This record gives sequence, structure tokens and C-alpha cells, in this order.
Amino acid sequence: MKGFYTAIAAFIVLVALIVCNAIYIHDTAKEIGSQLDTSFAPAKAEEAIIELEAYWKARRGIAELTVPSRVIWEIDDRLCELRVAASQKDAESFATALSLLKTAVQRLAEAEQFSIGNLL
Repeated sequence: MKGFYTAIAAFIVLVALIVCNAIYIHDTAKEIGSQLDTSFAPAKAEEAIIELEAYWKARRGIAELTVPSRVIWEIDDRLCELRVAASQKDAESFATALSLLKTAVQRLAEAEQFSIGNLL
């Protein structure tokens, strides 16, 4: 009977960790998405990108533990593209890079959302 209670306790701890991780990733994606929606006027883009990169760097370590590497790398690549487009003052490349980064952040959220596809 002692083994049964240990197994139940371990199961509860694992479920709690999974839920906490899903919330953490969701909050990270939501915050990055809101920063992308509100603070990216082309004139102040470089400052906003520096802040966004600092935020992502702080959150990236924990995200790497559970999110597929390709999703993490895609966000890194898109941030780099956005920074380059902003430094070159190329409005078209900037808009493209911004759109691609938003898509990458959506994939981050989708990678950890509760769904049958993610369970299989």
C-alpha cells in the first residue's frame, strides 16, 4: 500500500509540474506577443528589440527544457532577423521579420498547450 501512495504522490507532482510549465510557456509567449503588438514602431524598434531579447534570454533556459529545440531556434533566428532589419532601416524586411517572429511565438505557445496532438 505504501508503494501505491508513493506512486500517487509522484503522479500528482508530475501533473503539477506539467501544468506549471504549460502556464510558464503560455505566459512567456503571451508577453512576447504583447510586446510585439505594442512596442514595435519602426522608429524605436532597436530599443524594443534589445528589451525583447533580454526578456527572451531570461525565459529561454526553462523553455529549452520542454519545448522542441526547433521552436527555440526559430525564435532566436527570427529575433536576429528582426534586429538586422531594424538596424538597416528596411521597412519591408522589418515587417516580414516581425510577422515571422509572431508566427514563431505562436508555435511556442502551441508546443505546450493542452491538446491531443501534443499528448501523442
